[in-house]
Amino acid sequence: RAEAKRLTKQAHAALSTLGAKGDALHALANYLLEREY
Repeated sequence: RAEAKRLTKQAHAALSTLGAKGDALHALANYLLEREY
């Protein structure tokens, strides 16, 4: 779980360069991090 959180933060940083165009991917990364199995 900690690794997933670290990778999600890394993805958010990379997506921040896309601005509003990256919002959907940002939301998807959050969803994948928070989902329960």
